Amino acid sequence: MQLEFTAVAIWWRGPAPFVFVPIPADLSSEIKAISSRVSYGWGVIPVSVRIGHTQYTTSLFPKDGVYLVPIKVAVQRAEEVNVGNLVDLQVEILADRVWGSPRTHHSDATENSNELKSDRFPRCSWGQMITI
Repeated sequence: MQLEFTAVAIWWRGPAPFVFVPIPADLSSEIKAISSRVSYGWGVIPVSVRIGHTQYTTSLFPKDGVYLVPIKVAVQRAEEVNVGNLVDLQVEILADRVWGSPRTHHSDATENSNELKSDRFPRCSWGQMITI
């Protein structure tokens, strides 16, 4: 599942880095519908995120009916993301990271294949950041 949206960066005294971007409610509902298949526990979901020229991996956190995208400090600096800024994000659910086996969602599968579409965002290793 791949999402693109714009939202305002917020401060939340949750897990560091404290700057997060909430995923809009309608998109969060779509994620919630597949969460049991893509979460690795506690409702946390692995994702690849692109903001500007920076791509990195992280995990979405459920909070108050939506999911929050953590913005790593290095990304905050590289892309000049501050609390209150409008941020354009591209987010891809990394279903293949869950329990170590590939998983697909109907809308992510190619017509005659069980492979996930991944041509839209370059892949990076878990925890790695890529500046494009």
